Amino acid sequence: MPQNILRPTVEAALPHVAGAEWEPLAGGRTNPVFKINADAPLVCKLSCLSGETPLFGNRALDEAAILKHLEGSGLAPSLTDVLAVPEGEILIYSFVEGDILTQTIPAAVRILRQVHQAEIPDNLPRLDGSSAAIIQKTKAILETLPVQKAMAISFAEPKVELPDTLVPRLIHGDPVPANFIQSKGKLTLIDWQCPAIGDPCEDLAIALSPAMNAVYGDGPLTPQQMKECLNAYGDRTVSDRYRKLAPLFHWRMAAYCAWKVEQGDKDYAAGVKLELAALK
Repeated sequence: MPQNILRPTVEAALPHVAGAEWEPLAGGRTNPVFKINADAPLVCKLSCLSGETPLFGNRALDEAAILKHLEGSGLAPSLTDVLAVPEGEILIYSFVEGDILTQTIPAAVRILRQVHQAEIPDNLPRLDGSSAAIIQKTKAILETLPVQKAMAISFAEPKVELPDTLVPRLIHGDPVPANFIQSKGKLTLIDWQCPAIGDPCEDLAIALSPAMNAVYGDGPLTPQQMKECLNAYGDRTVSDRYRKLAPLFHWRMAAYCAWKVEQGDKDYAAGVKLELAALK
């Protein structure tokens, strides 16, 4: 949605930004995002009603709730306002100055640990972290694909059985490298549109995913980088569980990347191969 449609609604709610320059921000694969260059710069993000995918939610009100919940923690931007328009919700929050990560690094994984240790808010979706739930989700995605593509991925199904044993924690849901902003030695997580209560391994799976590091960064982590990130997490129970579930996470991401390709996003084509290769 062009900024000249969003601007009247935003300026009516926040008169102090009237006349400020609007600048499109990089990213925004799902939602249009702009920087409002006011005295205290803000982000204007339209959370589109059609932004849900089989793996990632796009829930503006949950994002707003999390930004308020984490206010002052340094883990997320500060919420300014939420505005309703026919196309969805507009979120206005503080602009975090800095550089986006181009690959998941140990410091990013340590930030995820802080998120997972945060107080759990109310009224967020709760995810089943069992291997059975991961398999069920993957098969649901495969059912939407053309038969031959689905079969190629289906045949790679790993044999992993683990119950949902970890204490549920707050999870970000989409910690790809580009959702970390690095400034003055600190990292802040942005794009909180799919938070949940669940297994922290879910966040590790996205952060360490070969496909997500390729699509949103410079490329997959090396085995040594993976090891350094898992060591940096600092909780062996979680990292050991992730290692056991990793084949299923790679399998699920391969299915998701194939789904994205079917939606016309060709950037994900290499992700299918990367995730299936990680199974071997």
